Amino acid sequence: MLPPRSRRQWRTEDGRGFLTLSDTACFLLCRQGGNGDPVFDRDALRYVRDDVTQGITSLRCFLASGQTGFRESAGQWREW
Repeated sequence: MLPPRSRRQWRTEDGRGFLTLSDTACFLLCRQGGNGDPVFDRDALRYVRDDVTQGITSLRCFLASGQTGFRESAGQWREW
């Protein structure tokens, strides 16, 4: 890859720049999803492997959710 043109560009450990392709996996690191359903490690691992296969270089996700998901928006999650 080419060296980064901006010091704000993402870089590998050896200083090479790379294009950031991001995916949003909201509940990847949570014990429960938006409705309080469990998020299993095997499913999270499969999700990450699929992203790597597609060339995704970064993931954005929540760090935690409540025991029952997000109560204040449970109806919203069910509608979606």
